[in-house]
Amino acid sequence: MDNKYMDNKYMDNNDFEDIIFIAKKLMGSILFNILTDRVKIIFPEGNYIKNLGGLYYKNIKTIILYKTIKEKALWNFFHELGHHVFDHPMYGRFFKFNYLWQAFRNYQNGSYSFELTTNQAKVSLSEFFSELFALYFICPSELINNDKRLFLEFKNAFNNVINFYIDYNKKLKNTNRELNND
Repeated sequence: MDNKYMDNKYMDNNDFEDIIFIAKKLMGSILFNILTDRVKIIFPEGNYIKNLGGLYYKNIKTIILYKTIKEKALWNFFHELGHHVFDHPMYGRFFKFNYLWQAFRNYQNGSYSFELTTNQAKVSLSEFFSELFALYFICPSELINNDKRLFLEFKNAFNNVINFYIDYNKKLKNTNRELNND
């Protein structure tokens, strides 16, 4: 990954508890809690696959983050969380907006000045999304400068997730209240 994305003042950390704290600060508590509520996050000790910062296991909804160089630790967290969000049946639909496909084609054609951290981002929509997910939180100005509409689509999707979650919880509480009154 090019160091120009690592100008974020929080990037000096590689402690996994700090990563979670920083991610929560960058996302906001409400969004962080919503998007991490149904995923297990594991920080294993010991050996790991070289050059692999993390994995997302869709079937068991688990993010595994390996100890990596400090410049990539926070990026890896957001990238793997991006996979979880993109594949999540409740939240993923908010991010599958039509413009995402156009942006994906634009990236494949070299229309953006940023280089994402994985070559797979040019051939996989899920990888492309996960990289943009990380870019949105770590260096939003880079996304705004390259494609303001894409940034606004992400922002709108995050707002829709929060609103959906709030409405869903209100309905759930009302249903529980009605059941308790019967």
